[in-house]
Parts: sequence; structure tokens; C-alpha cells
Amino acid sequence: MSARTAGAVVATVLFVPAVASAQQPQTITITTTTTVTIAPDATISDGPPGETPVNTVGRAAEGIDRGFRFTAAGGLAAADDPVGLADLRIGWAIAHHVILGGGFTLATDGDDTIHLETASLQIWPTARFWLEGGAGVVTDKKVEGAGTVALGYELFARPTYSIGAQLRGFFALDGDGGIGSLLVGATFY
Repeated sequence: MSARTAGAVVATVLFVPAVASAQQPQTITITTTTTVTIAPDATISDGPPGETPVNTVGRAAEGIDRGFRFTAAGGLAAADDPVGLADLRIGWAIAHHVILGGGFTLATDGDDTIHLETASLQIWPTARFWLEGGAGVVTDKKVEGAGTVALGYELFARPTYSIGAQLRGFFALDGDGGIGSLLVGATFY
């Protein structure tokens, strides 16, 4: 074989398969694997990202089982005359979704001031919605038995605090009047 023929054979062997393969489509399969480890007590939020707590591991992320909590709220109340209302509460999570607490409430219309001290039980049917009921005393020229009922919703929740709204009612146990109120407040855990 001459050098010219040998060069043509080598060029054909090297060049033709490259041209042939360039003309035929080829399939390349790439497989990837992603492993995600989830803690046994992890929760999965069903809310939009803006409402998802930063800490989403454990029941603490739900904002209801964090031990001690302190709430300060203020708003307006409907009674015989419109009144301003301030409400301070402390509580302790005694079970999952259950908080035992106490509160001090001051209501004034500028002329008269009453205050209520109550012990209450708060139950959380969901991570952000709660119901509360309790009993205590109201002082308005005399001390008498009183009750409280409330429902609330945590509008903005984070691992160490939340901002919420609540409807709260107070009533004298002897049936002599009551106060309904709309409050906005902050809870710190």
C-alpha cells in the first residue's frame, strides 16, 4: 500500500465515523439523586412562604408549645360608653395546644376605670387560631366575680414572637354588665 493510500485509509477511519455520528442523534441519560433528611418531629407548613415560620422543626414552630409566654394588647371596647382597654397576659404551655394563664385588664372611659384579674385556659385548634375561657374578679367600686371569653388569630408568627388580633369579652358573673373588645397585641415566647 502506498503512503498516499495509507493516508486515505487513516483519514477515512478517523473522519467518517465523526461525520456519521454528527449526523445521527445521540441520547445521553443523566441520573441525579437528592437525599433529604427530615427530623422525626419536623412539621411541614401549608402556608405561603411569607407566612412560614423561620424555624419549621418541631412543635415550637407552631407557636403554641414554647413554655412561658407574655402578651400585651390594646384596643377599644364596647360598653355603655366607648372605652379604651389594655390587656396583659402571661401563660405556660401545659400540654400540646393548651396554655394555662392569667391576665390583668384595665378598661377606662376617662371618668371611670375598672380592672379585671382572670385565670384562663387557652386552646389552639390550629397553629394560629385560639379560643380562651376563664374566670376571676372585676373591680368597679366593688369586687365581684367575672368571666372572660376570647378568640384570636396570630396574623404574623415568628419563632420568638407573634402579632395577633383578638375578640375578647368580659362579663360580671351576677349578670350585671359586660364588655366586648377588639384588641391587637404582641406575644413574646
